Amino acid sequence: MFRIIKTVKAGSGFLLLPAFLILFSCIKAPEGSLITLPGADKVQTFRLNGMHVLEYRLKVKYPASEQIAEVRDRLKRAGWKPLSYIFLFPGNSSSQVLGWTFFNDPPRRPVWVIYEWTGDWLDPDGNLVTYTFRYKDSMAKYQQSTFILKPARDDLAVTAIYTPAAVAKHKQRALNPKS
Repeated sequence: MFRIIKTVKAGSGFLLLPAFLILFSCIKAPEGSLITLPGADKVQTFRLNGMHVLEYRLKVKYPASEQIAEVRDRLKRAGWKPLSYIFLFPGNSSSQVLGWTFFNDPPRRPVWVIYEWTGDWLDPDGNLVTYTFRYKDSMAKYQQSTFILKPARDDLAVTAIYTPAAVAKHKQRALNPKS
């Protein structure tokens, strides 16, 4: 089977889509790497730039400790090793070390406060799987004189991304050219 590699006009030049992204778009994510937890709603799967993405929502109270533990345990049993750092940014610790983090979204004139837990795992072949758990709170809550620093709602967004080793290494090198 042959695939035609298309060029995309960008600015004044043309970009050639990397051939390996097209080749890896045909590879399936390994069984057990993208986990849909019980109670998942609005489940979506799609492919993006050689990666397999799974997204869904859960009704779970913060900090979703049981759900994160279930993902950790299932990945461990399947041979995945947790990373203490963010694979694409090796100088930054992941939630495997830090736990939950939060940030304003968007950074300028924020409308939301996002609570996020993100962890990466590698399998023995160097394939990468990333899980992100997110709660979203209105910034208005944090403009009151007193507030509780935790999400007001139990609407948890889960994103799992499987990235083949070659694609993951390419992205890591592209984002960290000096390392």
